[in-house]
Amino acid sequence: MTLSPETIGAIVFLSPAVAVFAYWLYRTEFGKTALEGTRARRNLMPFYIPLAVFFLWWLILSLVYMVSAKGIEPDGWRAGLILNIALAVAALTAILVMVRVVRLYFARGLRGFGFRLRGAGRDFYIALLNLYGIWPVVLASILLTDYAARQIYGPDWQIEQHEQIQILLKHPHFILRVILFVVTVGIVPVFEEMLFRGLIQSKLRSYLGRPWAAVAVTSVAFAVVHGNISHWPALFVLSMCMGYSYERSGSLLRPIFIHAFFNGIMLTLAMFEGQAQAAALW
Repeated sequence: MTLSPETIGAIVFLSPAVAVFAYWLYRTEFGKTALEGTRARRNLMPFYIPLAVFFLWWLILSLVYMVSAKGIEPDGWRAGLILNIALAVAALTAILVMVRVVRLYFARGLRGFGFRLRGAGRDFYIALLNLYGIWPVVLASILLTDYAARQIYGPDWQIEQHEQIQILLKHPHFILRVILFVVTVGIVPVFEEMLFRGLIQSKLRSYLGRPWAAVAVTSVAFAVVHGNISHWPALFVLSMCMGYSYERSGSLLRPIFIHAFFNGIMLTLAMFEGQAQAAALW
């Protein structure tokens, strides 16, 4: 059996990551001691606040898109542009609301919530290491999902691409791509990590008491909210990594960086793959 250059390159790139993850499992007794000594974020936030923030985001997104997309071709690049503008408006509004919520209900406000610019450089490179270490597990979950689904639905079944990737590949419009990258890499990670890690995980930990339980339940919610069932296993694994990084460091910047890196990598890979396919057809 002869391995392709791409396969050899993937093995070379991922082997150290597998070693890093294996070492983490060994050092933490398969995660048992990984979050020992970490502190819960003290807060008096009502349990319904995260649901209210999510509903507000969904409502603004739906209204902005419906009003702005009237008379626009549904499959055209302008529809994709309007969708991303609506996503940005809804997410930024929800972020402002969450900042107010944090100042009202969390001990020490934004600092107690995990928004600390001091140490941002350290969070940046550790987030890269965390994502690199978990990447083989994310990839394995994708491959296992693909294999299991093909056994059930047949060999022609394929994992559905994320809507943003579909827009990126279908419409190579420069302005659309710039805004899509800004929204997906710069805005959405801040909104989603503030909501899921900051509000939901923090509140769950207050109720459950155990950090891993809060991380796991939050990760289930994070995966399910994204809708596409075929993406759930990979999103759950990624979310567990982000939840762990938040509990371990106490910094919300770390999961935000992990989320942004992941989104940016996926968009970049999709864009280059699309360009390679176009060049081959040409």
